[in-house]
Amino acid sequence: MGVLVRAERFATLAVVIALGCISARPAWAEEVTMAAFLVWDGEGHVVGTAPNIATFTGTLAGTLYVQTDQGPVEAGIMACPLVMDVGIEDGSQHGQGRCTLIANDKKENVAYSELSCSGVYTLGCRGHYKFIAGTGRFKGITGGGDVVLRSDQKQFAVGEATAATRARGIMYWHELHYTLP
Repeated sequence: MGVLVRAERFATLAVVIALGCISARPAWAEEVTMAAFLVWDGEGHVVGTAPNIATFTGTLAGTLYVQTDQGPVEAGIMACPLVMDVGIEDGSQHGQGRCTLIANDKKENVAYSELSCSGVYTLGCRGHYKFIAGTGRFKGITGGGDVVLRSDQKQFAVGEATAATRARGIMYWHELHYTLP
């Protein structure tokens, strides 16, 4: 067995262990708690939607990592379409969106969630993240946790029309809880 095959098997095993999803689950539900983060790239449009409000509509997508005793382990990919309003004068922000997580081990293992947050632009948008459905081993998933969303974008280009924009950032959960039936 080659080194690449062993490394691939180890990575898959690490993801399964990190997500607490063993194929032979017990008959009772068990809650799992973990720290996780998403390193994302975003793309969308910014529109001036009121005299002092810029609204971003777009998608954040990237790799989700879960924290283990051996450091972060890649767990899957996530995409989150969202809408974020930013106050031009006071920097206030609030937004909401939905996310789709596809686990690394199998493409049929998908978890769906929704999030909402508020905060101060450039400092972060703090809020709540909630699992709402799933397929494969995530079927019946429930749970969630507090989430923080940050962007590296320091200012919006808002004119009379929409402005295309790109940004990078991080979304993280100190304690993300979930239960599988």
